[in-house]
Amino acid sequence: DGPTTSTNGVLLRAAIAGSVEYAVLVGLVAGAQRLSSIVRPPLPPITQMSAYFFIVFFSSVLTMLKPQALMPTTVLNQEWYDKLNKPKWNPPGWLFPIMWLLVSKPTQFAALIVLREAGALSVRQPAVLLYLAHLTLGDLWNQVFFTEQSITIGLGVIYLFYAALIGSAKLFWGISPLAGALLLPTCGWVGVASTLNLAVYRLNRR
Repeated sequence: DGPTTSTNGVLLRAAIAGSVEYAVLVGLVAGAQRLSSIVRPPLPPITQMSAYFFIVFFSSVLTMLKPQALMPTTVLNQEWYDKLNKPKWNPPGWLFPIMWLLVSKPTQFAALIVLREAGALSVRQPAVLLYLAHLTLGDLWNQVFFTEQSITIGLGVIYLFYAALIGSAKLFWGISPLAGALLLPTCGWVGVASTLNLAVYRLNRR
């Protein structure tokens, strides 16, 4: 792990950032839902969905953790990351933005559209709350691993992130099999990322 910060400091900053981001995400969903119910004539669907588009693609902007949505491979200390030992199967850098921006994010957004059509896109739905937690944990992983340079804590965060994602897919499936299936590409890719984080941890233990 990087020598920049203590474990307690990393955990405290992550807890604060995560709490703020999660509260804002829940507020955005609740606000979009409330606005659509009180405005007359009703807002067109594209207006409400623009809030969900922002949530899916730009959630990390809320706490300024890292520009993950625009450039998922951007790291704040490229030299540090380049010096880490990595497994031979480490995916090439160009694959990350392709998977996030062209596969994972669009299919997540499509899943939310399906939930909305099913009348289930609400903060009263455990599936939605868990999905927002998964987004928050993903942004926290970027902060902990890249900004704080903590491989060990990052490993714990990414597995929490993965667990929340799998739980979201299961709950989405219970509402609509199509919505659950649309999260499967992200489940597969985060599985690869989690395994990579574990391999980096094992190869760089001191």
